[in-house]
Amino acid sequence: MKVAPAGSLSEGSPLEGATRPGWPSSAPGNAQGLLAACAVVISSALIPKLLVQPSTPSEDLLRTSLPGWAVISVLALACRRRLAPLLGPGRLEAWAAAFAGVFVTVAATELYDVHILHAWFPPPGSTRGRAELWPFCLALGLFEELGFRGVVLEGLRGVLPRGIAHALTILGFAFVHFRPLVGWPPLLLFGILFGLLREYGRSLWPCAPSHALIDFLFFSRWAP
Repeated sequence: MKVAPAGSLSEGSPLEGATRPGWPSSAPGNAQGLLAACAVVISSALIPKLLVQPSTPSEDLLRTSLPGWAVISVLALACRRRLAPLLGPGRLEAWAAAFAGVFVTVAATELYDVHILHAWFPPPGSTRGRAELWPFCLALGLFEELGFRGVVLEGLRGVLPRGIAHALTILGFAFVHFRPLVGWPPLLLFGILFGLLREYGRSLWPCAPSHALIDFLFFSRWAP
């Protein structure tokens, strides 16, 4: 029997193509997942920048959000096999943690807003009533979670360790909201919450309604 030289891998070895410990092994679909993840971040950053101006009234935010949501839908459909395991109802305790986490993070953000952010970001103003906000916030929560905790996170996890993939997803989520660094702490906090719900709930569904509720609580502060 031919013995392979020390330090080398014989053909067909289970270690062939192995990567460093903690890093995912190579797979044909990983490049597609990574490209889809990059496309979600780029489109989420560029489309609002091109369509939304400082003078854009809140009533037009739904219309200007539709192109980005369409891109996320197409990319999610392309990655449907990766996302399929995340479309179940998830763990029951994740749903309980979702709504508890919403109120804890919103309370922390309120304290931060009062002392720091109000000096940087004036209230946006809105003539949209609370009843009209619900459909917009539900769609916003669904598509942003499908994009970031779905396509982006799964794409990064195909090529990076889990912790690094989560960290980059949180940073990408904060980046596309176009705030100066002083406005990043609340976004990072929300990103951590959604990442934990996605990881331990094993589903996107606890993330989407909690995201929608946070958006509703934020926008409704200036609703008539």
